[in-house]
Amino acid sequence: MTLGERVLIYRRRRNLTQKELAEAIGIAQNTIARLEQGNITDLRGQVIAKLSKELKVSADYLLGIDDSEDTSSSDIPKRGKGRPRVKV
Repeated sequence: MTLGERVLIYRRRRNLTQKELAEAIGIAQNTIARLEQGNITDLRGQVIAKLSKELKVSADYLLGIDDSEDTSSSDIPKRGKGRPRVKV
């Protein structure tokens, strides 16, 4: 699945129009349309972060890096000494 397809799915799940999503993240509506159509395959990190926040899905999921849709950071180990704790 592409970035545009994931954005389309989550935009619809949130009942947002392309215009509403574009206004919420500060880009042009035609950028959302072109992204969903597959005509844009690369976006700035700031735009991806804003999309992630507005669509309530992880940036890694939008980018296809991780299959987890979760946006929580509870499983992300904090920086520090020693090894991260593993929940069992």
